[in-house]
Amino acid sequence: MKTKNTILLAAIILSSLNVSAQSQPATASSIAGRGDTFWVTNHTDKTLSVSLTRIEVRVGSEWKVYPQPKEPCPGLLYFSHPKSKLGWLAPHEAGSGKLLAQSISLPANGVWRAEFSVSEQLTGRERDEAEDNMRKAMRENPNTHLSLSSDSDTQYYGHSAVVYSDEVRPL
Repeated sequence: MKTKNTILLAAIILSSLNVSAQSQPATASSIAGRGDTFWVTNHTDKTLSVSLTRIEVRVGSEWKVYPQPKEPCPGLLYFSHPKSKLGWLAPHEAGSGKLLAQSISLPANGVWRAEFSVSEQLTGRERDEAEDNMRKAMRENPNTHLSLSSDSDTQYYGHSAVVYSDEVRPL
């Protein structure tokens, strides 16, 4: 009887660990020696857009903002897909995301991490509402340089979450 209880308890603990690990929509790691490239894994059933929002350095037990990246920020990561580089990561896909529009310098000493904004691609009614809101905003602000065609296949993203990369310790 004790063995069954132990196995049941272990199964409960393992399942709770699995749930907490999957609570983040994505995980990210820096690729050593390539400061503008990060390995990102999408843990969701949705397409994700991933933007680098800032670099932080650890000072004692606290994280402080490192003065990079500079504008323009956030920096959208582009992932290699067959025949193109796109600013999104498909459901359950993992890939190497690279900053294309900017370069960053990373801390040479001390521990650092990257902060990302991860947003889900909106579909169905949420996507339609986002497009309606964009059209309304464009009508109310006629000086905008944006345009949407009537058969728009524009992608809209929402439900953003903050994700931190693994800590990086320079050699």
